[in-house]
Amino acid sequence: MNMNNFASIFIEKTVLGSKIHVLQIGVVFVKDNKFRYFYKYVKNDIKNSNNAIELSEVIKSLSKIIGDKKIILKNDDNNDFKVLNTMYTKYLNRPFTNFVYDVSKNSLFLGNKKSNLDFLCAKYDVNFKNDKGLPTSVFKAQKIFVIGTKMFKLGIKNV
Repeated sequence: MNMNNFASIFIEKTVLGSKIHVLQIGVVFVKDNKFRYFYKYVKNDIKNSNNAIELSEVIKSLSKIIGDKKIILKNDDNNDFKVLNTMYTKYLNRPFTNFVYDVSKNSLFLGNKKSNLDFLCAKYDVNFKNDKGLPTSVFKAQKIFVIGTKMFKLGIKNV
């Protein structure tokens, strides 16, 4: 299977009341048989990095990077998919239609009582450390990528 057709996304967010505030988005993908990553801090009403940019700009960049790749998400309570679909609809005038591998829902479907990242890392033997000091969204997207490829037997070759 060609790993260039996959990407994982982690959306760091917080919920205040009924509103979801996106803080950071990280993406891990394979290009030319090497892992690459993309991340952006997002301007919001909660906390802003000096490097934060408008969500509309983040989504435009994100859509160019992921294109029609199959996406691996840890989609607890369907929030990440809702955020992606809302952002695509609002800023790109189209729904988010990429095929999604949801490690959270599949974990529960497989009979696991948990689907949190620590549990999934232990279950799928994903135990690397953030030695490169990657942004948290990228580090978590990296873990989700590896969990997803193992869980769904997508197979990583020559990466």
